[in-house]
Amino acid sequence: MKAVKYRWNPNKMIWWAYKNDDTVAVAKEICESSATIAPDNSDVQTAGAAFVPKRCHPVTNKIYRTASRRVISFYGINAGAAIYSIDEKIALNEFFEIMLKSWVKESAYPSAQKDPQFNLANDPTYGQCAVTAMLVNKFFGGDIRKIHVSGGGTHYFNVINGQIFDLTRDQFDLYNLPVDYSSSTNVSIQYCGKNANTKARYDILEKIL
Repeated sequence: MKAVKYRWNPNKMIWWAYKNDDTVAVAKEICESSATIAPDNSDVQTAGAAFVPKRCHPVTNKIYRTASRRVISFYGINAGAAIYSIDEKIALNEFFEIMLKSWVKESAYPSAQKDPQFNLANDPTYGQCAVTAMLVNKFFGGDIRKIHVSGGGTHYFNVINGQIFDLTRDQFDLYNLPVDYSSSTNVSIQYCGKNANTKARYDILEKIL
C-alpha cells in the first residue's frame, strides 16, 4: 500500500491517499470495485482523499510457510500489516517473512540447539524468542515483554501501540502449549543483551538480516 502512496490512519482504521486517478484505480482494484471513495469535502484524514477499508488490505491474507511448507503465522498477524518500522520502510508482517528466512540453528536458545528433536525447517521459531523480540524492538520500537511459560521457561514478545505481537508464538501453538500474556513484565533490550549468549545469538541473527 505504501508503494502506491497510501498511508495508514490508526484512529480511523483506514488506508488513505490523496485522491487522483491512480489512487482511485488502486482502491477499486484492491476492493474489486467496491472501495469507498471519499468526496472532496470529506474529513477523512485530509480533504480529497481516496481511502480503502482495512478489510480490503491484501497483506493480511498472505499465507506464510516454513521451509518444510507448513503454514505458519504469529500472534497479532492481522494487525501486523499496519505496523510499520521506525523508518517506515517495512511492515511487521513483511519482517516476519524475512525472519522465516533468517532464523538459523545458531540463533536459537542453547537448549533448543541441543534438542535432538530440533527441526529448523518445520519449527523455525523454536528457541528464537529473545533475539527476535530484540530485533522487533530495534526496528519497530514499542516494548519487550517477558513471561514464564509451561515447564518454567521464559518467553519474550513485543507490545507495539498497545497491541501484543509474538513472532515466535508458533513454537507453542505447534504443540498445543498454552501461553498466558496476562502476567508479563517489561524488560529493555539492554536487559536482554546482558546475557553474553543472548547477545551473541542476536548478533548472528542481525548480520543475516
